[in-house]
This record gives sequence, structure tokens and C-alpha cells, in this order.
Amino acid sequence: MSSSDYEGIDCEMIHDKTLTQHDCVFKISIIGDTSVGKSCLLKRITDNEFKETYELTIGVEFGSILFKMQEKILKLQIWDTAGQENFKSITKIFYRGTHCVFLAYDTSRESTFENAEKWLKEVRQNSGSDVIVFLVGTKADVSPRAVTEEQALEFKEKHNLHYFIETSAKTNLNIESLFTVAAQKLFVKYKAKIENMVDESEGKPQSAGPSKFLLDRGDKTEEKKKKSGCGC
Repeated sequence: MSSSDYEGIDCEMIHDKTLTQHDCVFKISIIGDTSVGKSCLLKRITDNEFKETYELTIGVEFGSILFKMQEKILKLQIWDTAGQENFKSITKIFYRGTHCVFLAYDTSRESTFENAEKWLKEVRQNSGSDVIVFLVGTKADVSPRAVTEEQALEFKEKHNLHYFIETSAKTNLNIESLFTVAAQKLFVKYKAKIENMVDESEGKPQSAGPSKFLLDRGDKTEEKKKKSGCGC
């Protein structure tokens, strides 16, 4: 997808945490080896915080952010998965309904990049065929570097990934840009479904969405789930 696809599409991250209304929800899963900085990405984008040390993620953690695009409010629900082998059987279920995957590796640790192919294979075994996959280099502020941009770009092209970017949660390098591009790509991909959404109050059926693409009408959807007993 080229940058021209985004012409005329304003995309703004909403930093007002009191705002809860949104039009739809997309699920993003961050995967990769232990200690590549997945939790740091999540904490930086959701709370604008960085800690030098984090406890290992046990199972899955998640947070959410909002973007405004063409008068629609998109909620990105971000899932940070554990990278330890002993949690693989647990975290596999969280691939379900994922619209976008951030495949993270540490630019200062070559082994984490070498394992990216293994992680990508797992994504493609457990996610829908249309899932968007980003290759995300973390800790770009750290030297010496063990993985070059050229190596990462070659990996991206070889595996036909959707985007590559290097980031640093410590210096806040490209963090918001990463999630902004994700929001843009998701908006473009599902634009027709998003624009065709209608309020239930109008008496028209909601558009159906793929997988766990929640055409969420905020509190109305929650009320509907409670009444119907649907836990999906």
C-alpha cells in the first residue's frame, strides 16, 4: 500500500483519556522474543512512560488508544503477548480476531531477528490470511547495532510484509508514527465497512465485519451483548 492511499485522510491520535466513545475496534497483537521491548512499546503509546526495567509479561497484557479519521473514532486494542516458550500454548488463542500484528525484534540482538521467521510462521498458522503484519525494530537508540536496516528491509520484502519501521520506546522514536500508520492502513482496508456503519436507532442493520472487527457502537453494543447474552 503506497503513501498515496492516505492522501486526504486526516489521522490524529486522541490523547484525551476521558473520551470513551468510538465507532469501531481493531485488534493489534505485538509478538516477538522475550525482552525485545513489547511492553515498552505498549506503555509508551498508552501512557507516554518508559521504564528501564520491566517484569516479564505473564500471558497477555493489553491497552488501547484512539484515533480520529474522517470523523470516525477508531479504537486500537493492543495486545502484548509473552515471548516465553512456556506461554506459547496460552497466547496462541489471542491471535484470533487480530487485524494487525507487530513482529518486534531488538536491533541490538541478532538472535531476536533470526527468530522473526519463526514468529511469522506462527502468525500465518494462527491468524487470518488477510492480517496486516508490520516488522518493528526496537531499541534503535542502543549501540552497537546487530541488525541493519538493510537486513530488515530485505526480510520485509522477502515475506511480503506491509510495513517496516525502527523505534525506540526510551527516546520515543517513531512510536506514535508506528501506531498512526497502523490506524491508516486499517482504515483504508476496512474503509467501506466503516463508512457504511449506521446507528441502530435508525432501524437499519449494522454492517457485518470480518473476524473480530467490532463495528462497535460504544455503549449501545455493550447493552446489546448483555441483552442477547452474546460474549463474542
